[in-house]
Amino acid sequence: MKKLKVISIEKQYTTKGHSPYLVIADDFSRYVLKTPHNQKDLHSIKKEFLCHLLLKVWKIASPDIACLKIEDETLAEKINGSKILGYHFGSQHIANSIDAQSFFTFNKKPSRNKVLNLDDLFKIAYFDIWTSNGDRKPTNQNLLFCPKNNSLELMAIDHAATFESLPFQQLNASWGANFSFNDSILNISAAKNLIPKKKGLKAWTQDLLDKAYLCIAETEKNYDATLAQLPKEIRLSETESKTLRSYLFDQKRNKSVKELFLSIVKDIAS
Repeated sequence: MKKLKVISIEKQYTTKGHSPYLVIADDFSRYVLKTPHNQKDLHSIKKEFLCHLLLKVWKIASPDIACLKIEDETLAEKINGSKILGYHFGSQHIANSIDAQSFFTFNKKPSRNKVLNLDDLFKIAYFDIWTSNGDRKPTNQNLLFCPKNNSLELMAIDHAATFESLPFQQLNASWGANFSFNDSILNISAAKNLIPKKKGLKAWTQDLLDKAYLCIAETEKNYDATLAQLPKEIRLSETESKTLRSYLFDQKRNKSVKELFLSIVKDIAS
């Protein structure tokens, strides 16, 4: 994972969450920088790093990331929480990207020819249930459409509110799929237009479930190696790692995740 220094701050985004900064790093690329508001908020930054790594295992596109360090005292004074961590979360800013809510407003029946990985919307929806992402929803989609090879690529962003918005050590697999049916990204009108007609629905749905099962199995297989990629400043403790492993790979919980996803798909397909 790249470790870079922040050399300039361009602006701050005003949001209900982290209110991140658009910065330039010493590789002369722009990044969206997130810092914890306070020490207690540190777990949300850990989740940003971790979910980027998990998304890679699932082969879900997301912007490249970097560990960003703020050494300049003048810059540090301008950035909230800059002294809490040695390195902070940076997501590469992609020029000419389109926010999904704007894109879907004008493309209610988006073309698979124009978007390289449009079907990943369903894989993202499954990932959100599995990681209990409370922030991606129809009213706050946290998706980008980014230019690639004269087409667009769907990318998932912003995972600070995953895992129940709790510290890892407080997670409990017995809660099952603790996710709101109505908050699924699949409740947008564009998702319904992507689902095949009744004749092919059963096979198409089973294919989605099979792919999700393989993604979870691959994540479990690479769990230790994935966590080892986290910056040493925010590596999970033994307790955090053990609790998260139990949460993500518990069979009963994953059964409830599958059943909830299936019920959402059936509902929007009806």
